[in-house]
Amino acid sequence: MAIDSPPLPQVTATERHYVPYENDNYRRAHDWAAEQIVRKYPGATDYVAALDSLIEQQLAGSRRK
Repeated sequence: MAIDSPPLPQVTATERHYVPYENDNYRRAHDWAAEQIVRKYPGATDYVAALDSLIEQQLAGSRRK
């Protein structure tokens, strides 16, 4: 087997960009669980709403840092 042309020169990338993405599997699981709890225990609606509020506060606090 003969090679007619030499291999292409190697190119080294000097810049790399990190592209963040969010995976909302935990959020979907939490929403599903909250729906199931409220369906089974209708009196827990206030508790689930308070828990969601605390989660949002924690996330807002961690984004500020």
